[in-house]
Amino acid sequence: EKNYQKQLEFYYLLVNWIKSIQGGQCIAKYLYVQGMRKIAIYGYAELGQILDKELGSVEELEVLYILDKSKAKEGNERILSPQRGLPCVDAVIVTAISCFDDIKKELTELGYAQIFSLRDIVDEVSSKIV
Repeated sequence: EKNYQKQLEFYYLLVNWIKSIQGGQCIAKYLYVQGMRKIAIYGYAELGQILDKELGSVEELEVLYILDKSKAKEGNERILSPQRGLPCVDAVIVTAISCFDDIKKELTELGYAQIFSLRDIVDEVSSKIV
């Protein structure tokens, strides 16, 4: 049941994300308008990789690093375990949407301030489609 709910959330997020792009809206533009230029992505499974690619194609934004406990040991220097003392970012975007509340609590305890769920951003961006 829990896995089914997680897959359903994933599906609806992707559908809204695609509709946003088709409607001429994108996450990168939303972040730029909100004054967010330096970004960290939390989670580097499918959604994190897609977001990294989208944001990486925009000159005005920079993904400084990716936070992922399980992938930090794989040798990619951009992927780090969540910890204190990392460079400041304007926003951390959490792509592990089903665990957002727990992750936000953990990141807040580590000193991060601007923590957003990818689902909330996609919902906001898709609400702007005319």
